[in-house]
Amino acid sequence: AAVVPAPPPASGAHWCGGGGGCAPSPWGGAGAAQANYAAPSPYAGGAPPLAPPLPAVAPPLAPSQYAIGELVQVWSNSAQQWFPGEVVRVAEISSELIPGGSVEVSFLLGRKWIAPGDIARSLAHR
Repeated sequence: AAVVPAPPPASGAHWCGGGGGCAPSPWGGAGAAQANYAAPSPYAGGAPPLAPPLPAVAPPLAPSQYAIGELVQVWSNSAQQWFPGEVVRVAEISSELIPGGSVEVSFLLGRKWIAPGDIARSLAHR
């Protein structure tokens, strides 16, 4: 949407749209008064609004029900069966790719991270 500047303070004034140089007032009028008038910023106060501040500390996660080194059963979607495995890492905090509370397991088919929402159907204690 186009920003329409407010009318200039004096009849016949010039306005500057920020492109360098002034143009005759779009509102017309005659008079000897000459003034530079800048179009108003689309933001109140001349600056874009700021995002709300982030919390200082991430909320604590519930303790994992699995520990590093624990022997587990791991469900493989590709093989459609359970495999014996071992917990190798537990994500205590979220990262760009791994949500906090995820569990990394090693098993016959390799290693994989299991997200918190998938743990109940993909991991079992041995």
